[in-house]
Amino acid sequence: MIQKSVQGSGLGAQAEPAAHSPEPLVYRALSPLPTAFSLVELIIAMAILSVGIVGAMQVFPVGLRASQRSELNSRATLAAQRVIESLKLKAWDQLPDGETTDHDGEFTIATRITSSPVAHLADPTRLKRVQVLIRWSQAGQPRQLAFITYVRREAETSSEAAQPADG
Repeated sequence: MIQKSVQGSGLGAQAEPAAHSPEPLVYRALSPLPTAFSLVELIIAMAILSVGIVGAMQVFPVGLRASQRSELNSRATLAAQRVIESLKLKAWDQLPDGETTDHDGEFTIATRITSSPVAHLADPTRLKRVQVLIRWSQAGQPRQLAFITYVRREAETSSEAAQPADG
């Protein structure tokens, strides 16, 4: 039997062809390298994998809470925007100074309308400050968002001011 070294295998494998036989080459390892994992190696690998999986699973609840908080903030912002836009559509005389409270699902909406505190305006009576405060509870903790805007009454034109009032 002729033994021929096969280059490039890296394991010191040798080919054993039969003397004058057309059979394919058969490879066998010459080094005593282990061909399977031992039980200790398997246990260590599983321990490392378990630590990684447990760490990854602890991230999911944090992300879920952040997602829920973001959703509630967006919904509260939309509720405040609805209130502000509805106030802007009202006539000036339907916007008396004061505070009102309303409920929209899980949100408590407090709206406060005050005369403008800005003193340097040409006509401060044409401006009102609108504050919308949205409150809710998430995971037992109180949350709130505050929104402030200003509503302006259109200036009277000279033709409207010159007309006498009906009466």
